[in-house]
Amino acid sequence: MMGNPFDLYIFDLDGTLLDTLTDLHLCINGALEQMELPVLPRHVVQEAIGPSAEAFGRVTLGGENLHRLSELLERFRVLYYQRCLDHTRPFPGIPSVLERLDSSTRAIATNKPLRGTRHILDALGLSHHFDTVIGPETVERVKPHPDMILYALDRAGVEAGRTLMIGDTENDLQAAAAAGVWSCLVEWGYSLQTDKLRESADFVISTPEQLLELNP
Repeated sequence: MMGNPFDLYIFDLDGTLLDTLTDLHLCINGALEQMELPVLPRHVVQEAIGPSAEAFGRVTLGGENLHRLSELLERFRVLYYQRCLDHTRPFPGIPSVLERLDSSTRAIATNKPLRGTRHILDALGLSHHFDTVIGPETVERVKPHPDMILYALDRAGVEAGRTLMIGDTENDLQAAAAAGVWSCLVEWGYSLQTDKLRESADFVISTPEQLLELNP
């Protein structure tokens, strides 16, 4: 089999590999209801996906209730671990593309805690596609810092110039730039600023299959 153009493909999770928004929305609102706080519309939860826990808190709680972030995260994580597979599925085309990338190293770099990430990957039968799964527990700083990507490069023994970071948000593109790797923006993701982000990505794709056509 002919090798793939890149030696290492690093994927974001939520909004890139998996459509997780419905389960996240339901569980965040469930936690807010338990706390007797107002629930959020879907687009606000969409904005909260991907950043750090602190940024998540600013979006979901606002300044007035930010002091309750630890409580929100605790309640949300209990609900989410129970219900994270109710609606979550790979985006169409993702499983077949992962199969066709089997001659390259594949990694996940996500700001989502590893416990939930591994649980979802195992349940969906996707774990075997990835040599390394990197979460916030793995490194000192989460995306948009480059730590996750640098960790993946070190584990794989691959040069930055032979590596592609695939994601849907500014965090992913900034992390790629800081690590000196190629970046690919997916248009099917959750960013509300996709038009703006196109300018800073090395590649932009509208379907997973187009990933196979990219060359460094």
